[in-house]
Amino acid sequence: MLAELKTAKNRKVEIRPHQASFFLAHAHGPVWLIVETQDSIAAYKGRKAVDVAEHGLDVPPDFTVANNGDGIGELFLELDARS
Repeated sequence: MLAELKTAKNRKVEIRPHQASFFLAHAHGPVWLIVETQDSIAAYKGRKAVDVAEHGLDVPPDFTVANNGDGIGELFLELDARS
């Protein structure tokens, strides 16, 4: 499993072209884009990376957990279950 961590600023997520290409090339595998906001941590399958780069947080995530002390543990458990 590979997870790329990003932060969102003003609902935008900066993904460089080579990163988007990697996500698309490996879309069949357990590749995740993880986006942290002040309130939540959103997880997107790699195939959604280009959409997230273009539309930011308007793209619905595959799942979301709270950005609190327990959220990161929940995130890893969910990623493991879905990969």
